[in-house]
Amino acid sequence: MQLAYVKTGKGREEIEKRTNHIGFRHRTALILVDGTSPAEELLAKIPGDGRTLLADLLRDGYIAVPEGTTAAPAQPETPTGDSPVKSGFDLAVAKREAVKYIEAVLGPGGESLALAVERSNNLSDFTKQAQRTRDIISQVGGSRKAADFWSKIGL
Repeated sequence: MQLAYVKTGKGREEIEKRTNHIGFRHRTALILVDGTSPAEELLAKIPGDGRTLLADLLRDGYIAVPEGTTAAPAQPETPTGDSPVKSGFDLAVAKREAVKYIEAVLGPGGESLALAVERSNNLSDFTKQAQRTRDIISQVGGSRKAADFWSKIGL
C-alpha cells in the first residue's frame, strides 16, 4: 500500500483562509495533497525539496497519515549543512551572527527577516527562521552564501 497524505482541518483552513500565512512553497505542497496521490507521486509534482516540505507540513499538523495506515511517512533527507546543533551552541550569539549576515547580504531589504530572527525565543523558533532565511539567501545570493550563513550561525 502506498502512502497518501491527507489534509487536516488545519490544512484545509490554511488553504481557505491563509490563517497561518505559511510560505509559498509549503502552500504549494499543501495544495497538491489530495488524499489519493501516493507520496512518491506528490514528490514528483512538488518543486524543490518535496520531502522536507511534506515533513514540515506533517510536523506542523497541516497534513496527516490516514488512520489505519501502517507505513511510516518518508523522513526528509538532511540537506548538506543541516547537521545537528553543535555542542556549545549559544542562541544569543547565533542570533547576532544571523542578523549581521542578513544585513551584509540583503541590506535594508532583509530587515523583516532580521527582526524575525531576533524575536525567536528558543532553538526551535530560531531554527525555523534560520531555515527560512537560508532559503531566501540562497535565492538572492546563491547556495554558497546560504551554506556560509548556515555555518556562521552554528547550525
